[in-house]
Amino acid sequence: MFIRKKRIKNSEYAYLVSSEWTPLGPRQKVSKYIGKIVYINVKGIPSFSADMDSFFSRAEIISYIIEQNLLFCGFQKEGNLLKNEKIHLDIKERKIISSKRTLVLSLNEGFLCKDSIDQLFDFQERGDSDVGKKLATLLVNAGLVVPKEVFVSLYEKFYS
Repeated sequence: MFIRKKRIKNSEYAYLVSSEWTPLGPRQKVSKYIGKIVYINVKGIPSFSADMDSFFSRAEIISYIIEQNLLFCGFQKEGNLLKNEKIHLDIKERKIISSKRTLVLSLNEGFLCKDSIDQLFDFQERGDSDVGKKLATLLVNAGLVVPKEVFVSLYEKFYS
């Protein structure tokens, strides 16, 4: 599965697309509409000051990574919400909304949306030699920047 963007009347919208190989070659099918794409200005690499040993669950670290990336982009934290002007991200509900409409945030070269957040929180593979690569791909596809030491700590604590 991947996210495809489509331009309609000067706005871009995101769709979740699945690929299937057939005897005639690859075929792609739109699985669902995800939301309007909003581009977020990223100014560099966010700082991660917390000690990774203080986190007890994978969900806490994933939430922290998302939070640090968005705080670095000008969002403000209010309880479980991260807010930027009209955009609200609820980490518990895993939703990004504006005026009751679902949004997709374009960060770096990825898309942060409910589906990409769900994939990060639900990823539980262990022992496979490609686990680190799969986890890194999920983070990049979500547009999240993660320093090497934070990634290594997350991997060693929950996936090795």
